[in-house]
Amino acid sequence: RKAVNMLLAMQYPSGGWPQVYPERGNYSDMVTFNDGAMIRVMTALRLAANKSYPFDSDLLTSDQITAIKQSLEKGIDYILKSQIVVDGKLTAWCQQHDPVTYEPVWARAYEMPSLSASESVAIVQYLMSEKNPSKEIEKAVIAALEWFEEAAVEDTRFEPRDPKNQYFYESEGSRIWYRFYEIGTNKPLFLGRDSVPHHDITKIEEERRHGYSWAG
Repeated sequence: RKAVNMLLAMQYPSGGWPQVYPERGNYSDMVTFNDGAMIRVMTALRLAANKSYPFDSDLLTSDQITAIKQSLEKGIDYILKSQIVVDGKLTAWCQQHDPVTYEPVWARAYEMPSLSASESVAIVQYLMSEKNPSKEIEKAVIAALEWFEEAAVEDTRFEPRDPKNQYFYESEGSRIWYRFYEIGTNKPLFLGRDSVPHHDITKIEEERRHGYSWAG
């Protein structure tokens, strides 16, 4: 019960959840989709709201269940408002967003504001699992799926930690997505610890080339 109350207390008035709590005064204060942080919170709370296992008992109070349902509504509202618009068209989401303005923001030095395929997958899965989705949710999901189709890299495979330092190879029938796409161009983004963006993975230091999931 205390843990659930903690999760509810962490939520911003706009509906998003930060990476950590209380605030630390850095990127971790931003609303965090990175590594599934916010979506995992919402998934757990939805199980509680529906009294699904492992919450299929009187473990939580009726007041907590009511608060959780309200919290989830706010969470979905944040997701819908933070979906990135390019040329008037809904696309996907960034790893982290501002809790007030909903805008995509920097996270770590090599994680710049961008369209993040990996994090957007979890968001879309969550929205698609809503039993009675609103028209706004349907619109968001369809737009994101269309973006995934546009952003797909066809006939290519990604080799992480590639000793040949090529990383991307022609591979008929194979389909991948980059971790980060430049907003507005859909070009891939690769950054080292100097925070300088490149469209070519070989332009960043080996430690970062081999130490991050740049595609998949």
